[in-house]
Amino acid sequence: MLSIRSLAFAVGDRTILHDIDLEIDRGEIVALIGPSGSGKSTLLRLIAGLERPTAGDILLDGQSLAGVPPHARNIGLMFQDYALFPHLTVAQNILFGLKMRGTPQADKQERLEELLALVNLRGFERRRVTHLSGGEQQRVALARSLAPQPRLLMLDEPLGALDAALRQRLLSELKTILRSLGLTTLYVTHDQSEAFDIADRIAVINAGKIEQSGTPEAIYKQPRTVFIARFLGFTNILPVERIEGGHAVTALGSYPVEGQPTALLLAPGSITLVNAADATATMRVTDRIFEGETYRLRLNDANGLAFELSMPADDTGKQIEVGETIGLQIDAAKLVELEG
Repeated sequence: MLSIRSLAFAVGDRTILHDIDLEIDRGEIVALIGPSGSGKSTLLRLIAGLERPTAGDILLDGQSLAGVPPHARNIGLMFQDYALFPHLTVAQNILFGLKMRGTPQADKQERLEELLALVNLRGFERRRVTHLSGGEQQRVALARSLAPQPRLLMLDEPLGALDAALRQRLLSELKTILRSLGLTTLYVTHDQSEAFDIADRIAVINAGKIEQSGTPEAIYKQPRTVFIARFLGFTNILPVERIEGGHAVTALGSYPVEGQPTALLLAPGSITLVNAADATATMRVTDRIFEGETYRLRLNDANGLAFELSMPADDTGKQIEVGETIGLQIDAAKLVELEG
């Protein structure tokens, strides 16, 4: 439904987006994740028509949006700060877009009732938005974005201003609403856990380039680059010194590889605690952090490598002390090859 082709955007000498290619199918929820300043919000502004691309094209339902003004694109956009009108009521905020279109009053009232029920705000229509909680304001902003029945909905950090408990509850509600409507959605966030929860597919953007896109499972299990692995929270990354005879030579040994990786990800389950005699490597425990059901061990070796290892919070974990040297065995079959 949405096709972004070789899209680029620059301001003066500064290039913000580089050759962005992205396809979104009808009814699909795609999460765009990346750190602050990576170009996520800029891409949404280009799709919405609030900025003009330097190069490339954006197509919606096969039609180029070049030259189409924002109000004619029928794209819903919800900002992180919600951008509600403080002097208007809930109903007036929700119906603002329909008012600008000249929608008949009867149709507006019917749509309002549908949306209030959808976002669970019945009885709130006459309240000023300044008298609402953060979660209630988020629902008003969502209803306003949905009111014109957009072909595409774009959400820019929609839960970023909320506390953790409320964010998780509203994320579940938002997912239910989007699924029930079958609405094509581009969801922008810097929080990978949000993306994994809500998205059918994830695109990871870094420094204005999409480094990888795929299902949440594929992104998590097979990150393509060192940046993506670190962004997802993986810490056990082993630099490759050189490739010799189809093997990656590292400070902790040589491992068979298929490509030309610059690093190897020691994915969860690839490191096992063993006796020193059977160890692939030995490392010193520099910290032990209690996390409920597990201990997180921070490890260092003589080469300056820093790893982390989770241990059950039982007698085994309790026996490992800070300052102790432990033996590790690395399962070569569970290593992930990384670029960059």
